[in-house]
Amino acid sequence: MFKCILSFFFSIAILGSFVAQNESAYIVSDKVSEIGNQVDLDLEFFAFSIGVKWQFFEKWQVGPSFGVGFGQVVGVVLEDENYNFYGAEIVRLGLTFKYVNSEKLSFEIEPKIGALAWFGKGGYFGSGTGLLGFSWYYGKKTQVGLRLTGGLSGMGSGNESFFISSSFLILRVPLSKW
Repeated sequence: MFKCILSFFFSIAILGSFVAQNESAYIVSDKVSEIGNQVDLDLEFFAFSIGVKWQFFEKWQVGPSFGVGFGQVVGVVLEDENYNFYGAEIVRLGLTFKYVNSEKLSFEIEPKIGALAWFGKGGYFGSGTGLLGFSWYYGKKTQVGLRLTGGLSGMGSGNESFFISSSFLILRVPLSKW
């Protein structure tokens, strides 16, 4: 069931990006090497995040990001008894490494810390430490994307568990580029 839901939202993200492509190209050169520095706003279901990225290699950018709200996460907790959970990423702080593959496709790796609230086996609020996010974005100017996150929750509580989650649909809007 989880794979069906994930496939559905990923398909919507890809189709939505084709609709948004009638805007002018964000990267105006044929060379991806001119990606420059930028500020992005990511919009999710009931959450947003903002990130600043500076170019440091030909196709790479790096910079901090901060997110707040109730970013929807659905995933699996992997421990003695695996179970599904539904919840929210309430706040997060991370360092984003972005790789621009082409003028339309980019990938991000983001080590981060955050506060999570989820409901599953006995539902609880937990801090997420040692989180690692992987994101894919498609589009020229406005992009749509998907973020997968893995990490540990409940550190120091005696109830530590490893989890994998997904923020299904992310709309990325560039605020500034220089």
